[in-house]
Amino acid sequence: MATEAQTAFISYSREDSEFALRLAEDLKAAGAAVWLDQLDIAPGQRWARAVEDALNACPRMLVILSPASVGSRHVEDEVAFALEEGKTVIPVVYRECKIPFRLRSFQHLDVRTDYTRGIENLVRVLAHTQSAVPEMPLSTLPDSLASESHKCSWNKQSSGSRRPLVSVSAASSKLVWAVGEGGIVLHTKDGGEGWRQQLSGTGNWLRSVAFATPQSGVAVGQGEILQTKDGGESWKKLSSKINGRLYSVCFATREQGWIVGENGIILKTSDGGETWELQISGIRTWLYSVRFSTPKIGWAVGEDGVILRTNDGGGVWKRQPSPTGAWLNSVSCCTPDSGWAVGADGIILHTNDGGETWLRQNSNTDARLTSVAFVTPQSGWAVGRGTILHTENGGRTWNNQPSHSMLRSVAFATSQAGWAVGEGGTILRWE
Repeated sequence: MATEAQTAFISYSREDSEFALRLAEDLKAAGAAVWLDQLDIAPGQRWARAVEDALNACPRMLVILSPASVGSRHVEDEVAFALEEGKTVIPVVYRECKIPFRLRSFQHLDVRTDYTRGIENLVRVLAHTQSAVPEMPLSTLPDSLASESHKCSWNKQSSGSRRPLVSVSAASSKLVWAVGEGGIVLHTKDGGEGWRQQLSGTGNWLRSVAFATPQSGVAVGQGEILQTKDGGESWKKLSSKINGRLYSVCFATREQGWIVGENGIILKTSDGGETWELQISGIRTWLYSVRFSTPKIGWAVGEDGVILRTNDGGGVWKRQPSPTGAWLNSVSCCTPDSGWAVGADGIILHTNDGGETWLRQNSNTDARLTSVAFVTPQSGWAVGRGTILHTENGGRTWNNQPSHSMLRSVAFATSQAGWAVGEGGTILRWE
């Protein structure tokens, strides 16, 4: 199949066929390169084969979001494939729906209220050459999507606790969890206007929390794995043969998740957290953070500057060259090729070639950095001892925003909704 270099595959539910056809025709009329099965499969071609060929060939994808598409297995599979292959994915909101968890951190385009303007914005986005999630400067996006820095700030929220908080996870701009000392679990359903404590059933430190869905989450700590299936209303301890400290948990899909910890521990779940199997890391070094950009591609970092990468969902972990011997506390990745790691002495490392080379970026601080989170390949945050760093150009430059707190974790639900937590029960929200 022949396509233009930047053709966008349109993924949609059959129930939205009429809208998909209108969208494709209008985009083509405006000069945008898009592929739609209804328009681009020639007579005599095998339908399934043509769709598969287009999905492979097109470097970008427009996914039309509606109640029907959110519930479509075909759309889910197409999006999962696109993310796994590192393609650009641009969500287009057609009807009110619950945006899938894996697409919430992507800047989306909303055509519900102003279709004409939506088309204009899509044409502008598609005119840019991109290799992963949209890297267009935020200022060029519609006002309703852009995060205008001069209108945003970090605001302190009342946690109701003085206990140190170590990890924060945002399932949406409203649903957020934070965990820390003494097994504390804090939860908000309104973006932080009100935080309340949930009963974890443990008195040990919880060092990381992650939610695969708004209802299903896992928290880890001193040899403990806690799971909830009801948004944290109840937590249960899972049977674990691991006695060491567990430092980080993440999910790539509803089913697939990973945990890392001391002595090179790496655990994987394929059933949403019910059971965990030990993977072979090949090292005895303590690992402090793990993140996956696709169900197969992920990184883990830890002490002595160790960086591990897997290309097959953890079947094999390979050590990558690291330019530092300092502890790396956190890793973040937006695409299969681009990743960031932060650690002691203000260290920020970046790769844009899958980890073949890691280069140090200028953080403008020598403070210990504890957490990093990128919401797009251009926009990211790092926090640590008395500092908050922000970049809008992939880390080429970082702006230092002094903080009075020791911050230990930062997470974003969208480009405009993020949280940082730390000592003394500190919770900050970016809005």
